[in-house]
Amino acid sequence: MKDLLEKEIDFLCEDLFLERKNHVLLYGKHEDTFAVLQGIYERAKKDKTFLCSWHDASKIINPMDFFEPILRLKYEKGYEVLKEKDWFKELIEKNTMDGIFKLTEFCGKEKNSKFQNARKLPIFFIDGIEDLFFKFDYSHLDEEGRKKLLSINFLEQPLPKGFGNHLRNLHQSGKGIFYGLVKNTESLEFKSTLGNYNYLFYNENFRNHDVWRED
Repeated sequence: MKDLLEKEIDFLCEDLFLERKNHVLLYGKHEDTFAVLQGIYERAKKDKTFLCSWHDASKIINPMDFFEPILRLKYEKGYEVLKEKDWFKELIEKNTMDGIFKLTEFCGKEKNSKFQNARKLPIFFIDGIEDLFFKFDYSHLDEEGRKKLLSINFLEQPLPKGFGNHLRNLHQSGKGIFYGLVKNTESLEFKSTLGNYNYLFYNENFRNHDVWRED
């Protein structure tokens, strides 16, 4: 089984290092997809043109739990200066979608930055990507609102707050790459985000890859 997973890692890494633009969703048994995602992450970290951050959706409570790891990597000691700026503190304290949009922009690649790591292409590795999107776009809904998420009439579907769409801006601008592990395609979290055509960062924005398992 280990050899099969290594082949999956080899295949996806070859694509990553050659194309440097494909965004990937991994499907399959969690133990296998986790091993593949982690394997790609470990190899990508060794490439000096990439800036890799690992995100476990189950441990992320607020948006800064997601943004801070990549910002620390990107700006290094400069982040300590940045986070003391009044305007930056205000972005975090308000926790509005406008603020999250600005934070997302800070995460992207900056070709002419004075910070060496900021000139690298960031890759976000996310374990439980559908849970992350749902948490910040729909978790505020009550039970009635959640039922409407899967309504056939998309006009009845509650609008997302915009978290996923802001991250999509990095995808569309070529300033960031996303590798996501999908935990459950039958869940409300998946069907209302990645599995929903009306959710702007849905699964057709990604290369969908099934991790093959020999039972």
